[in-house]
Amino acid sequence: MRGYVLRLIGGLFAFVAAIYAMNWAVDPFGYNGTRLVDYDRRLVSYELGRNAYKISGFRQWQGDTAFFGDSTVNMIDPEKVAPELTGDIYNFGVGGQTLFDTIDAVRHAVAVKPLRRVYIGVPFRHFDDRSNTRVFAENAEAIRSPLRANLALKTTEASLAGIGHMTGLARKTPRDPEAVASDRDMRIRLSGMRNKYVARAAPDTLIPAFEALLCDLNDAGIEVTLFTPPASPEARAEALVHAEGYQRFKEWVTGLGRHIDYDTGETLSADPGNFYDHNHLKPRAGRALLIDILRDTPELGRVSEGTLRCPD
Repeated sequence: MRGYVLRLIGGLFAFVAAIYAMNWAVDPFGYNGTRLVDYDRRLVSYELGRNAYKISGFRQWQGDTAFFGDSTVNMIDPEKVAPELTGDIYNFGVGGQTLFDTIDAVRHAVAVKPLRRVYIGVPFRHFDDRSNTRVFAENAEAIRSPLRANLALKTTEASLAGIGHMTGLARKTPRDPEAVASDRDMRIRLSGMRNKYVARAAPDTLIPAFEALLCDLNDAGIEVTLFTPPASPEARAEALVHAEGYQRFKEWVTGLGRHIDYDTGETLSADPGNFYDHNHLKPRAGRALLIDILRDTPELGRVSEGTLRCPD
């Protein structure tokens, strides 16, 4: 009996060690920085673990300027639209994030690295307490140490997907995130859920949480720029049906400090051809947006300089 137990323990130890070694070597999210095997990690791993992919990439990145937000921010990732800026800027945008997730992502990032500049995408559709899921914090906790990261089920799944992709054994090639985003929004429209802006004017919990974040960033001496990403003419028409909530959002976000509004019905948001769907920019428009945000004097958006009131 004792011998059986020892063999069982030994077998379990060997299995766990093998999982750890595989995940460390394949490094599907780039957490370890090992790069022993070369394949398109973004294509394979992003949809399997979006937050893990972004957190891991940030861990290895060296720089002082980062972008935060949801998929509309992820679509202007320098890696995709401006490769020459990849080393200077980190895009922490994650598809499906709520503004509460963005708050958690920013707090995580500034605790890990001494950032100097932060850009935060703040779209109207997240101006709602009901968009209150906080998946980012859960995912960050799951990979908060090398041991956890290399033994996580999600990491193992992504490693196996990476091996399948490299060897050609995978049943299908993972799709590009832009195609996934576009298909998702098309399904929303076809299911009759076109109006995503109903009752977007009750962010009683969101407002103080977001303002507290901005006050903490100001206290830390971090330069903050907020921006509202462009929305297509179709999306703006839907938003303006709820004009009171939309106006409340604009008054709030423009009063928080430096803000660039690209959701104006002009420039980028005037041309439906700039969008995959009603929110996600195509690469050329995404590049134009990214370059403009980084200008001292943006040309494509309306700049406001509000005054945030922070407690003494």
